[in-house]
Amino acid sequence: MTYSERIADRLSAVIGSWAFILTQMVILVVWVAINVTGVTKFDLYPFILLNLFLSIQAAFTGPILLLSANRMAMVDRRRALKNLIIDQQAHAVMMRMEAHIDNHMHELRKDLREWQANGTPVFSTLQTELERGPKIPLPKSEPLSYVPTGPSSPSAIMASLVELSTRMTDTRTEK
Repeated sequence: MTYSERIADRLSAVIGSWAFILTQMVILVVWVAINVTGVTKFDLYPFILLNLFLSIQAAFTGPILLLSANRMAMVDRRRALKNLIIDQQAHAVMMRMEAHIDNHMHELRKDLREWQANGTPVFSTLQTELERGPKIPLPKSEPLSYVPTGPSSPSAIMASLVELSTRMTDTRTEK
C-alpha cells in the first residue's frame, strides 16, 4: 500500500466517523450562533465564509473517499478472485473423489452380482467386514491432507469399501 493510499484510508476513517460528524455539527452551530447573536461580526448572514470553508472541505473529502473506496474495491476483487480459485480447486477435488467412489461402487455392484450368482454368502461377509472397520488406506494418487479422518470420514469409508472389495475378491478367487 502506498503512502497516499494510507493517508486516504486514515482520512476516510476520520471523515466517516461519528466523532467527525458531531464535531463538525458543533462547529457549525457555534459559528452560526456567534455570528447571529452579534458576539462577533466576521461572517454575517448568509455566512459566505462558512460556505467557502464547507465547499473547500467537500472538494477534498469527496476525492479522498473515492480513493479509499477504489482501493477497497480492488482489495475485494482480489479476495473474490482468490475465493473463486479456492472454490474451483475444491470442486475439482470433490469431482475426483466422486469419480473414485463411483468407480469403486461400480466394482462392488459387479462383484455383488457375481457373488449372488455363485451363491456366496454376501451379507455375513459384509457384516464381518463392517465390524472390523477399515484396515487399508486409500490409494495415494494425490494427497488430500485436508480431508477429515476418523471412523465416519470419507477416507475411512472409502478404505472400508476398498478393503471389503479386495477381501471378497480374494475369497471368490480362492474357491
